[in-house]
Amino acid sequence: MRFLRTEEDGSGHFAYNFAYNKNIKQKLMRKQKGKQMKKLISIFLTMALLLSLGTASFAAQSQESSEWDVSKSKSATNLDEKFESQVTLSLPSAEETLTSDVVFVLDYSSCGESVAQDALTKLKELVGQVNNTNAQVNIGVVVYRGTATERQFELQPLTSESIEALTTFLMEEPKIKGSNMHAGLLAAQAMLESSSTSDNRKYMILISDGITYSWDQSGEQYAAAYIADGNPRCASNSAWEVWYKSLDWVPSEGWDAYLDSRKTMIENTLADRTAPYDRDNIQNCIGMDEHEKYANCVDVALYKCREVYHQLASKYHCYALLSGTDGQYGASFMNYLAGGKAIDFTEIQRDILYLLSAGSTVVDYIGSGTDNLGNDYNMDFVNDISRLTLKVNGEKLEKTQISENVYGFGATGDNEYRFTLEYFPNGTDSNPGEHFVWYINESVSNFAPVQLTYSVKLTNPQTGAGTYGQYDEYGNESYSALYTNNSATLNPIDSNLVQGQAQEFNKPTVSYTVESTSEDSGSSGSTIIAGTPTPAPIPLDPPTTGDEGGFGLYLAAAAGAALLMLALVSRKKEG
Repeated sequence: MRFLRTEEDGSGHFAYNFAYNKNIKQKLMRKQKGKQMKKLISIFLTMALLLSLGTASFAAQSQESSEWDVSKSKSATNLDEKFESQVTLSLPSAEETLTSDVVFVLDYSSCGESVAQDALTKLKELVGQVNNTNAQVNIGVVVYRGTATERQFELQPLTSESIEALTTFLMEEPKIKGSNMHAGLLAAQAMLESSSTSDNRKYMILISDGITYSWDQSGEQYAAAYIADGNPRCASNSAWEVWYKSLDWVPSEGWDAYLDSRKTMIENTLADRTAPYDRDNIQNCIGMDEHEKYANCVDVALYKCREVYHQLASKYHCYALLSGTDGQYGASFMNYLAGGKAIDFTEIQRDILYLLSAGSTVVDYIGSGTDNLGNDYNMDFVNDISRLTLKVNGEKLEKTQISENVYGFGATGDNEYRFTLEYFPNGTDSNPGEHFVWYINESVSNFAPVQLTYSVKLTNPQTGAGTYGQYDEYGNESYSALYTNNSATLNPIDSNLVQGQAQEFNKPTVSYTVESTSEDSGSSGSTIIAGTPTPAPIPLDPPTTGDEGGFGLYLAAAAGAALLMLALVSRKKEG
């Protein structure tokens, strides 16, 4: 749903918006990687650079879906003395801490010597990129071979010191032999689980050729040896060839069906034929005549890797990147973990950098309804350019009134703007009711928050004594009145230009109090006291309340009235 107007009302001013959005989409529409550690470091540093610039909330690559939860928030100040509230829409959420954890799981088995000088140069450039944002990127690395405990670079902020330490770390090769992807994934899982960073800002990137034949068991490397040509063989990649006559054989029914069908055989192997991985002490071998009862060591390792990878992908953002092109079963398994999708670095860059793509919209319906005392209430959008603010990463964009009800923010050319807002005071034939549409004409980064602030005004405050509505700045309490907005709906487009499902913002509520005039004053009637804003955690772009001097006098008056009411033992509930 694009909410793009046609010529039905003859206004003409929306033709600009349609043309601009169309141009944006047209512009936007327009591996061989060996197993040497130099190439792995290059991949690692490229990904780390991208992640330092921004993160996105996207589905794990192993679970392709057009449904993803976009970080967003809506806040409102309580009604002031003019019965006005300032409302702020934030993408991503103003309450979200801009910290991300990125854990790389690198397959070091069979890798040659690494080259660190290029790494050091690129990492020094990387720290400058991080320092130029409001974000913190924590990097962790697990290098697995026979185990994953031998080589771990614990999560830590990217600094000049950690860059030097990480460069040295990547040059050192694990000594324990084997190929234990399972241990690497478990170590990444533990590293991410130990962090207090929000799960939607945690990333795991597995870089491997997919070849594995051992696994972690009680913190130790285990495997299953076998007999081949009448001789005992230590667990190795060759087991696959012994069972299936070729290292290139892959199950035609797909990896899930294949591994599921071998579950009982895998359990038999784990129960009867496993032992600590030791090339000098080969024991408990699977016999040549036992292939129908026991799964081989590769089967068990792949089964366990699948289990942990899916656990990670159910909570975090996961990528599986193939680091070799030899065509063996491992390449097919890595493709399976990646959801059958060929990973393109340009696409990964878009996914990581951007929360939303151009063409996304927010449709916001202004509040109205019945308050907690049964009275009708109505809010109006304050259609005044001076009351509109749009910030990107804390910086205000220049604003332009394009027509009576259309505003542009951040001009990029003739009648072209980074963001636009169109107000519909009487709604439209297809979307009745007072509302506005916020058009997002550029990609939104997770590390450069975009915040639109506007004002609404209560047009019909009550005069009878009482407290009307309840104040809830972020709409987290699900109060029923007074809504600043009846709804605000994000219609997202992801970094690959795929339309996602509509998502609702929370609905903040505001309040005000009407107090009876004291009989001691010699007068009768009522005094209207607008809601008093409640201090709250400071968001990235705290809303303002207008004239600070006048508001200070109002607070003093409100405090005096509260003391007077306490003296009369007349309790009033504030919103």
